[in-house]
Amino acid sequence: MTKKKRIPLLGKLFIVGVAATIAYNLWARWGLDEVDDQKLLLYEMYPLSWVDQGGFRGMTAHLTRIQDLGIDYIWLAPFYPSGGVDGGYDITDYTDVDPRLGTLDDFDHFVEAANKLNIRVITDLVLNHTSDQHPWFQLSASGNPKYADYYHWSDEDLGWGTMFDGSSAFTWHAKRQQFYSHIYNTSQPDLNWDNPDVRAEFQDIIDFWTLEHGVAGFRIDSVQLIGKNFTKTILPREQLGTTAGLFKYYMHPQTFEILHELLDDRDLFTMGEIGVPIYPMFNSLVAPHGPLTAGINVMAANSIDKSLGFIDTKTSLARAERSLKHWGEHPSYIATLESHDGPRFTSRANIDGKAALDLLFGSDARIICLYQGEELGLTNPELSDNIADYDDIQTIMRYETAIAAGADPAETITRLKAESRDNARQPLPLEEYDVQRTDPNSCFNYARILIQNWKSD
Repeated sequence: MTKKKRIPLLGKLFIVGVAATIAYNLWARWGLDEVDDQKLLLYEMYPLSWVDQGGFRGMTAHLTRIQDLGIDYIWLAPFYPSGGVDGGYDITDYTDVDPRLGTLDDFDHFVEAANKLNIRVITDLVLNHTSDQHPWFQLSASGNPKYADYYHWSDEDLGWGTMFDGSSAFTWHAKRQQFYSHIYNTSQPDLNWDNPDVRAEFQDIIDFWTLEHGVAGFRIDSVQLIGKNFTKTILPREQLGTTAGLFKYYMHPQTFEILHELLDDRDLFTMGEIGVPIYPMFNSLVAPHGPLTAGINVMAANSIDKSLGFIDTKTSLARAERSLKHWGEHPSYIATLESHDGPRFTSRANIDGKAALDLLFGSDARIICLYQGEELGLTNPELSDNIADYDDIQTIMRYETAIAAGADPAETITRLKAESRDNARQPLPLEEYDVQRTDPNSCFNYARILIQNWKSD
């Protein structure tokens, strides 16, 4: 009698794991029909580009220029008081308006004006970090008992790298005599979500904007970074931004717990910035299976290049087409080509505005996000050859890292000039709206008709 071959335990586990993964992906895809198939158009506005154009009062006036685009939600990038290091994402006060942009009353008038046009307003909610100038951090660094554990402190550098340039994500604080973690710049210390007081603070912040100021939802910044496991084996810093790096560093189960705790039982439109949209991960975060209404990956159309010693982004048209086709199948995926986090797509892909809009609205996406000025077909402005003239901290850090590694300064600034986030953060050419709105062949009117057809399809 021939003996049956026995499969080793590890082999069995492997087979079970593969089967489970396949089953999950099938279940995830089959469950997509549960999501409302209504098409939604989002429009991102970057408030800090309006500092010299009237702040929120200028933004309110802008609504009359774009009201016939068919916008359902306006997403506001950070407009809060900040330390001024990372484009508003280093927040010093979550419940106020940067005085350069106006007052809370000006914000309220903006929301009211948008609502009258049947446009709802969502704002950025930055959960991963604050500014190092935030009172919470100042008190934490001073050892105040109430705030001592509001942030991640450590007696040693645990070897993590920052998302901006891979440099150490742990910085020594002389007053506290410990290291603090910062996945981004040193000015952006990471919040400790193990602390129930931190969670309570943000419950109050959400109530403030939704119940008192009419906000209809939030875009959750850097969702995959919120929960962290500092005990994990750390990958080399050059693997940051890769799929393997994402799973090694981030997406701690705590992230899901936090989002459910903050958002469940609230009637809000919530979208998460999900850096690497992989189906199982994505489905666990967004409707109908997760705590978020939708997810957005503003870098989905980028290809990765590690030349010059740092990770930069350069867009290939083919990559953008593949990304939109693949992810457009998911009703909770927000398709986008432009945002505050990258240069203009027209310049990256070397196409005109109408062709870019054709690509975006020709996808199967049910939710699409336009970035301010994209409807005009704007291209990158001519940026300076002097790094001192740049505001984008990511550009500055990458330049410094590349130069320290021996890269040629002229070649480095040429590359960074093309990809810098400063490209998309310039003031809008408001007079161009007047020109394009009256021209039936303009990119603006092309966008308007394209959106109408997309929504009615």
